[in-house]
Amino acid sequence: MNSWASRRKFYISLVVTFFLTAFLGFPVYFFLHRTPTCLDNKQNGLETGIDCGGSCQKVCKSEALPILMKGDPRVFKLSNTTYAVALEVENPNTNSEIFRAGYTLRIYEKDNPTPLKIIEDSTFVPANSQFAIYFGPLSFSSSTPSRATFEWMENEFNWQKTDNTQMPLTVQDKNLNASSTTKLSASLYNPSSKTFSNIELVALISDTDGNISTASKTFVDSISPNSEVPVVFTWPSELGSTTQVEILPRVLPDISFIK
Repeated sequence: MNSWASRRKFYISLVVTFFLTAFLGFPVYFFLHRTPTCLDNKQNGLETGIDCGGSCQKVCKSEALPILMKGDPRVFKLSNTTYAVALEVENPNTNSEIFRAGYTLRIYEKDNPTPLKIIEDSTFVPANSQFAIYFGPLSFSSSTPSRATFEWMENEFNWQKTDNTQMPLTVQDKNLNASSTTKLSASLYNPSSKTFSNIELVALISDTDGNISTASKTFVDSISPNSEVPVVFTWPSELGSTTQVEILPRVLPDISFIK
């Protein structure tokens, strides 16, 4: 009898414990449990880093390839007191972009370690692309800039996944005016079924050594599907001998903050 009573008491205790767990434990668990997100400052869920990689829109810095600079930035003269700087860069990441990639540009006189001018700003880095960054016109009334350095603020990069992995726009019919060599005309062609807006185009002119000798920039407000738009670049003086003309288009997401 005592044995049966003990067993009954045990079974009753077991049932009570089960129901208490079911009706109290589970609600408490679901109340305290938080579904992993890309904003909880933890590496959880399918993430490969803290709030990055995997299912997150943000790309982990360790998974992104560095932006490549194709040569040093080049300083060139536009007029007696105005200059410009241009450099060509490449983003090898096929599906990652940066909306605001910070950088520091320093401009120097020859043999002077103190910069004449320091520019800190940011620019848009599209995925899987080659593009040019152009600074100018820059006024130097009593100095003669001759060289520049360019440095990305890589620690502040915020890489994001994107579906815009191809640049469909191409430049055709490049024609450098033979009579004055101060004007370059071309056509921007859009073979796709999409309209593009806020298009920056930089023309890079190389000298006989393959170095950028001068550059110019222009904008196209928009281009319709399967259409062409004429573009023109000009310079205040003759360009001299050239061996290569390259025009690089870049579609800007928001022209208000892009330089």
